[in-house]
Amino acid sequence: MKPMNAHKQDKNQRMRMAQSLYRKKKHNERKFKDSKVWTVFIVIAIVFSLFFLIVSELYFMDSGVPVPGFFRKIAEDLNN
Repeated sequence: MKPMNAHKQDKNQRMRMAQSLYRKKKHNERKFKDSKVWTVFIVIAIVFSLFFLIVSELYFMDSGVPVPGFFRKIAEDLNN
């Protein structure tokens, strides 16, 4: 039979391991959430950039093609 101190040490070691696993899990969850936020931000920035690129291309390159007034106004505002 183990002495009382050995039981206490085993219990403390199990508690430390459980705390360590809990902290690691929480840290990974936070990293995943941060990663998702940055991914969404980058995708929105790319879509926004492409939208303005397309609008300006339509307005300045294809002058023969009628461009809707909303897009024309945006392109003019961007270049003034």
